[in-house]
Amino acid sequence: MDERELTHWLDALAAAGLIGDWQWDLEVEPGQSAGVQVPLGARRMQILLRECHNRAMPEPSKEELLQRIAELEQRLQGRKPTELEFRVSDKGAVSVYRLGRFPVTLYYEQWVRLLDQAEELRAFLEANKGKLKLKEQSTGAGE
Repeated sequence: MDERELTHWLDALAAAGLIGDWQWDLEVEPGQSAGVQVPLGARRMQILLRECHNRAMPEPSKEELLQRIAELEQRLQGRKPTELEFRVSDKGAVSVYRLGRFPVTLYYEQWVRLLDQAEELRAFLEANKGKLKLKEQSTGAGE
C-alpha cells in the first residue's frame, strides 16, 4: 500500500468516526538508518486493513437479500421517476439528475448566473421553439 492509498483509507476511517484524528510522524524502519514518514499507528492500520481485505465476506442468506430488495423497492415507491434530484458532488458542485441521460453539473456561481437569466432563457427558448428538437418530435431512437 503506497502513501496515497494509506492516506485515503486513514482519512475515510477518520471521517466515518472509526478512528480518531491521525497525523504523520517520522519513524525509523528496521534496517534503515534514516527515518521515513509514516502515520502514527500505520503498521497496526495496515495489518487491520489487510485482515479486513483478506477476510471473506459471508454470503447473505436468501431472506436477507429479499429483505434488502423490499427495502430498496419501498424507498423507490415514494419517489416519482421523473422527479428531479439534486446532489452536491465531491468537488462541491450541484448536480441535477433526471433531466436526461447524464446529470447537469454546475458550481454555485454558475447556477446563480443561470437562474438570474431565467426569464431571458425562457424567452429565448420560446423565440427559437421552431428550431429546437422537442421530445414529442423525437423518433425515440437513442433516447
